[in-house]
Amino acid sequence: MEKKPNLRVLIVDDDITLRKAIRHVVNSGLNADCMVAKDGQDAWEILLENTFDVVICDWNMPRKSGDALLLDVRSHESMKDIPFLMLTSRSDKDSLITAIQAGVTDYVIKPFTPATLLSKIHKLVG
Repeated sequence: MEKKPNLRVLIVDDDITLRKAIRHVVNSGLNADCMVAKDGQDAWEILLENTFDVVICDWNMPRKSGDALLLDVRSHESMKDIPFLMLTSRSDKDSLITAIQAGVTDYVIKPFTPATLLSKIHKLVG
């Protein structure tokens, strides 16, 4: 797969180990410029000040969950079309329906492989 230069990615997860792992995979696999946030509230503040090509976001987080952040992003005129990849251990039908109704672009069930993550991101950004 060809690396897309200057891809800007926001990684949102309350688990520091997973944040670092995702950042490493995205940096090395896509030559991306990554920023990280520890929860949805921090991510929202970062999104208001920066532009991104894709958001990779955990679902279950303190202060603001991934689905709440997704709803904020989709309701904001300048962000509403940003590809949003939800990472979650929730694999039940109701959670998937909730994410789709909120406007998620794609969904990755934890645990996942680096190859799966990179493949999903490639589909989102072309």
